[in-house]
Amino acid sequence: MARSASRRFTGATSAPSARPVWPPSDASPPCRRPGLPAMSAWGGRCMSSESEGEMWAVGEEILHDGPPTPRSGSDPAARLDESCLVIDPQAQAFFAREGADTVGKCVGIATILQAHGHVREASEFYRRACDLHDRSPGLTPAAHWLLQARLLCLLKAGMTPPEAELSELRALCIPYADYIEGVREAWQGGDVFNAVRTIGNAYEEFHTGEEIESILLGLVHRGMPGIFNGKPGGRNVSIPRKLFFYREKQDLSPQVAENLSRYKDIRDLDVQIFNRDAAAEWLYAYYGVEARSLFLEARHPGEAADFLGVHVINLLGGWWLDADIPLRTAAFRTLMDTPDRNGVYFLTDHDVIRNDFFGSTPNSEILVDCILSLYRNSYLHKGLPVAGRTGPGIFGRAMNRLINRRLNGIVSHEMIAVLDHSQFRNVIEAVDPLHTV
Repeated sequence: MARSASRRFTGATSAPSARPVWPPSDASPPCRRPGLPAMSAWGGRCMSSESEGEMWAVGEEILHDGPPTPRSGSDPAARLDESCLVIDPQAQAFFAREGADTVGKCVGIATILQAHGHVREASEFYRRACDLHDRSPGLTPAAHWLLQARLLCLLKAGMTPPEAELSELRALCIPYADYIEGVREAWQGGDVFNAVRTIGNAYEEFHTGEEIESILLGLVHRGMPGIFNGKPGGRNVSIPRKLFFYREKQDLSPQVAENLSRYKDIRDLDVQIFNRDAAAEWLYAYYGVEARSLFLEARHPGEAADFLGVHVINLLGGWWLDADIPLRTAAFRTLMDTPDRNGVYFLTDHDVIRNDFFGSTPNSEILVDCILSLYRNSYLHKGLPVAGRTGPGIFGRAMNRLINRRLNGIVSHEMIAVLDHSQFRNVIEAVDPLHTV
């Protein structure tokens, strides 16, 4: 089935992207300093999940985040330069209608600017939002999130973040500062390996699916691709010749029926399609009542397919495919016949891992980690967008954790193929625009 627009992701690597990055709908996670108990950016206890779930609207409605709250000693009004809005009529109209006297309104303007590629201008409103922030745990996004968004926008604009603001960010949240400093090194001609080591596992301070995942993965994919190769000594493996789909209802569209007919003609390929009832029964049989319950709570078919696909391929191995995507059978045969791979994953043009078509052996490191994030998000972060909560976001987190383990000497024999979007286009015949991400 076609993915919803909410599944769209953003990302950037060595060529900075100006696409929008919107903070997730639930509260920013706590920022932990190495060796210390989990603390929020304001020095308090970790925020509880009860504070999560607020969804903000942009452009058409006011972002309700309370009255103006400039923190002591700041003068946000002095920082505001309205002239930067001239280049963006939508942002200018938002400002004229709502003003920019709260954190939420400033973030709304910044998001509009960023969506239209005006990252330098967006950085000014993220800065203003940070100045307005009173550092209270109930005001989201958190101050450290706003400041890293500001500095990342400067980097995308080809500018160097001010050292004073990097120091300010480091005082708020060490991993966030490591992230920005690593990206600065990579994007401004430094050593990619050192940049990746600087970033480390800073992604753990973000929700799955935020931009740090795709930026880090893009740096590694282009700058140090050998890390995806496992250590010699593993047994010879191959991805099982099985192809699985999910379709909400029993009846199939003409396109899906045609796709299935062609795949069933591929020699030695076991093809299986799940509908909602069959999927619920299968999950209960092999993963238990919790898996079935979470699957049945899915808010739309795309989310249900996300949940089922990870479980099916983790247990049985094989290939998971969105039923609406038509594969080139010859190219798919070649892909299946390539030996010694524990997993095959494709990236979008923005370095986000696609979860509408992937293959893996059973119980792979990637899918085991995906399931960990999937259940954590299902129980603790229900307000996250689907793409981050059950979709590509959990794959990005799993891949970055694999990278971090290998960088730190944890031996792994699994061979992972990470292929770019041009290779994805070689395998498919056509794709719905919503699949392009």
